[in-house]
Amino acid sequence: MQKELRKYYERGISATVTASKTGINIKTVCKYFAEWSEQISESESSDFLERQKNERSQIIVAFDEQILSVHEQLDEIENQIKKYKQENKIIPKHLLSLRLEIVKYVCSLIEKKGLFTIQLPPDEVIERKIEEKIKQYVSK
Repeated sequence: MQKELRKYYERGISATVTASKTGINIKTVCKYFAEWSEQISESESSDFLERQKNERSQIIVAFDEQILSVHEQLDEIENQIKKYKQENKIIPKHLLSLRLEIVKYVCSLIEKKGLFTIQLPPDEVIERKIEEKIKQYVSK
């Protein structure tokens, strides 16, 4: 239930509409929405570097969820193509095109995730900048 409600919350849908669409009691929806809002408020008031680490982790998880979802779609297309092959039927071009587009999209997501994960976290960037400034100061 929380997973279903979370989708609505993250998309900015009101508690009223969420309750209406899901059939879940409005008080329950409001309770979870309030909890998640409180968690966000707490995380935003915490240390900048800690917040950055948490947000970085969340982005990586979001990439993983998206990659998994797209792989599931690719599996469905592959199964449809396999059925056509087993029945010795011509594979519709739209399925082949769709498979190709999905493969390209998966590759793009993996590339974006990779580029994101190899970026230095903010604390390491700050640390390196400080080290550079110290070296400059000491060498003068």
